Amino acid sequence: MTAEKAQTEKTAKGVKPVFNLAGRETRVAQERGEWMSLKEEGSSRRTGVEFLVYGTDSKQVRASRNKVAQRLQVNQRRGRNRKLSLDEIEEGDIIVAVGAMGDWRTKMDDGTWKHEIYWGDDTLEFNEKNLRMLFEEWPDMAVQVLEFVDDRANFSRS
Repeated sequence: MTAEKAQTEKTAKGVKPVFNLAGRETRVAQERGEWMSLKEEGSSRRTGVEFLVYGTDSKQVRASRNKVAQRLQVNQRRGRNRKLSLDEIEEGDIIVAVGAMGDWRTKMDDGTWKHEIYWGDDTLEFNEKNLRMLFEEWPDMAVQVLEFVDDRANFSRS
């Protein structure tokens, strides 16, 4: 009897596999999103601001990456087949980071959460314009979002 056949017989007798692929809701979790704690720039200290972020395999992130890819294809068709500038690369990152965002919230001093964030004296609504402004003014914020998006472990329940 081969080892494979013996293993099959054991499974048939009620022995359970160590890992079962069924029930893995990776795509579902990525499309639902997970809360990411924003850290202070260059630090691991949390700011009290959290972002609801979609995963790399979600429809939302894939759509924003497709938008970046289409822009690159248009440039190539127009004969602009050249190296990308740093500004163009950063613009692509901002497009993806904006597409990966589902909401934001700030922890208040009484421990509650408000679905708004603060920029100086202004309370910012969650919208594309404000997301772009934040990512342009604080590039590390976009980097944190992109790193979170691409780490599939952030969306795994195992």
